[in-house]
Amino acid sequence: MRSLYIYGAGNLGREVVELVEDGTQGAEQYTVKGFIDDSYPSGTLISGIETMNLTELSSEFSELGNCALAIALGNPAERERAYGKLASVNLVNKLVSLVSRRATLSNQAFVGSGTLIFPHATIGTKAMVGDNVLIYFDSLISHDVDILSHCSILSKVVVGGGSKIAESSFVGMGALVRERLSIGKNCVIGMGSVVTQSVGEGTVVFGNPARRVESYQGKGIFKS
Repeated sequence: MRSLYIYGAGNLGREVVELVEDGTQGAEQYTVKGFIDDSYPSGTLISGIETMNLTELSSEFSELGNCALAIALGNPAERERAYGKLASVNLVNKLVSLVSRRATLSNQAFVGSGTLIFPHATIGTKAMVGDNVLIYFDSLISHDVDILSHCSILSKVVVGGGSKIAESSFVGMGALVRERLSIGKNCVIGMGSVVTQSVGEGTVVFGNPARRVESYQGKGIFKS
């Protein structure tokens, strides 16, 4: 098995451990060796797994060249920042996609590197999921949907066919996105929202039908 290090030791990180232990699609399987998380002292045990900082990780990878990485952060901005940090130490090429054995993935779909797809998610025909994307439990990504890099799609989301979600956007639990819509970069779609028209870049929408709440730019929508 290939050794895997998870960037982020929070709740999502622990769920990625369970995803890996339950089994992923593809010939290669993984065993989790550590968490990367600077908010804990190095060597802290989280669910029996040691934490380390990024500097330690860099030296570890120089010695153990076949290790793999996954980013376990739910906030799209944090996912993007983590991706940048890994790129800065030449480790972004170690990111691997983890697709649950219990997810449904069309053989005509495309999934980029560093993406996490949890159990019972469905990725439809000719859907394109970019790099470093999170797709959580029970979500449906319909045919011909494009989800670009660093997005987070939470549980029980439905994205209708032909829609596009641009970089670093967040779609909350249970949201519905009508077919052939465009969601701009850095958007937030609130939990349970029903999106019936396209959403411009950097916008927060909420409700049924979803309406603009505020601009995301400069707002603390997520806790850091």
